[in-house]
Amino acid sequence: SINVHSPLNILHGGIGASVYQDQLGPQKEIGVKLMYAYRTDLGMGNLGIGASVGFLNGTIDFSQFIEGETVRDPGDDLLQSQAEESDMLLDFGFGIHYVVPEKFYVAVSTTRLSEQRSETLHFSTKRHYYLNAGYEFSFSNNPAFVIEPSILIKSDAVKTQYDVAALLKYNNKVWGGVSYSAIRNMDPISVLVGMRIKDVRVGYAYTIPTSKIGSSGSH
Repeated sequence: SINVHSPLNILHGGIGASVYQDQLGPQKEIGVKLMYAYRTDLGMGNLGIGASVGFLNGTIDFSQFIEGETVRDPGDDLLQSQAEESDMLLDFGFGIHYVVPEKFYVAVSTTRLSEQRSETLHFSTKRHYYLNAGYEFSFSNNPAFVIEPSILIKSDAVKTQYDVAALLKYNNKVWGGVSYSAIRNMDPISVLVGMRIKDVRVGYAYTIPTSKIGSSGSH
């Protein structure tokens, strides 16, 4: 995935673009998304209201199902095609973000609002919902240290995932912490470290699986 964003004062906000490709076995998805966010000061902080429009190009190579012997029911009518089928779907998103610098932030958003269905590929897009929030606790006797807990909740109204994290920052230049993801049958834990060099931030995370599926972790 490639993401680019920038403020644009003439539009009183910012613009962005995202391009990604995701492939899982015989199924591939390529997406292009354009975004705009209007920003304004509100109370002690800043309010952002954003919208996006995008296109999803989905492709399924039906021949791989039979050749790879991955089908439980090879007589399924949907799997008789030996061709590569593709279809284009329209995607919309919307979100609201409010931040008080060095205090807290909260955001709610939704993607794939249109919930379109592809008769060619025999699947439909599902609307997703997100809630993200964080808070900064500073130590009165040592303000150089800050603890920043945060939570991200993702749901499609059927399955819900919770990501909880906490970072300990020093002078906003170096940090370390942990995160925990509540995913059914997985529940991985991640260790996070990072540092800031002038205007560049560099971070590293190692994810430790807690399930019995045999994964050795990921970077």
